[in-house]
Amino acid sequence: MLERMIKDEELREKCQRSLLEKRILFLADYIEENMIAELRVLLLALANQSTEEVTLYIDSTGGDGLAGEFLSDLIRTCGVPVKGIVNGKCESAAIPILQACHKRLATKNSLFLLHRGHFGRDLPGGNEKEIREAGQQIIENMIKSWKKRVTELSERTGRTFEAIEEKKRQEKDMSAEEAKEFGLIDEVI
Repeated sequence: MLERMIKDEELREKCQRSLLEKRILFLADYIEENMIAELRVLLLALANQSTEEVTLYIDSTGGDGLAGEFLSDLIRTCGVPVKGIVNGKCESAAIPILQACHKRLATKNSLFLLHRGHFGRDLPGGNEKEIREAGQQIIENMIKSWKKRVTELSERTGRTFEAIEEKKRQEKDMSAEEAKEFGLIDEVI
């Protein structure tokens, strides 16, 4: 992840070491499997070192929702408290990651976006019957995933399922103060 942000290898390694020593992780950019896999390994390594709090800075426009769910699951189960701090954007697949954090904070100029989501799934080949069956399974899995995400947001924010759905339909940015009022964060810093 830092490879894209810091081109000088020596400086990049120094930054990475310094952040890890302070138990800081950074989720930036588009969420994808390899980046999330790296963050999961780093979180496990920190959890293995001590039970002290880990801070996860977030600045992401979202991305692969399933990969994000893997990180969310680990945050909930790794055995150390994780404080999420949004500094920039927290959109789409980044929202459930923030919701998994034990403390949810944001800097005052941060932006949040809930939306309906996009399910980019590859449809299989085969004969007509196989395609229809696989398509139906994909639809059922998409509905389950959607219900699970909305239910988790509802539980974490204290908002009704319907209120979450309405906010997603609006697809409108929220300020940090609006995100706090809605229940997405605990505090604006």
